[in-house]
Amino acid sequence: MAEPTAFAMSKMFSQLTGRKVSFNLVTKPPVAKAKPLYGVYTIVPGDAGLVVRTEMGLIGSLGGALLGLPKESVLDLIKKTPLEEVLRDAMHEILNVAATLVCVDRRAVFKSMYNDPVFFGDAAQEVMRKPLHTTQFDVTVDGYLGGGFAIIS
Repeated sequence: MAEPTAFAMSKMFSQLTGRKVSFNLVTKPPVAKAKPLYGVYTIVPGDAGLVVRTEMGLIGSLGGALLGLPKESVLDLIKKTPLEEVLRDAMHEILNVAATLVCVDRRAVFKSMYNDPVFFGDAAQEVMRKPLHTTQFDVTVDGYLGGGFAIIS
């Protein structure tokens, strides 16, 4: 499977949020200590699964930047359970737009986001159990929290 490039990811998310967003490909990412969030996709044609594992702080920051929220508001909102609807919708939109780049050679369709893999469907569960390929990025967002972003297929 062809990999998305850090340049393409940086460009798309920078244009979307109006902030400088830098994706840097990493081969040995540090162990994530932050709360994860997962985006689940279906690859078409077919029903293959693809999962994006990111950190709540990063995806919340991208969603907050999309909305024009200050960093402090984002930090408060990502601690709430359940998430405020406006931020949750912005995070969904970030993951939905990411579908155009997370799978280069076929089409990815964003299905849902989860905070725990136990809620995944069968295809995504299989990807997490036996991933064939993982592309990992360290992401920075100007004025917001950054974090890890992994595409697991």
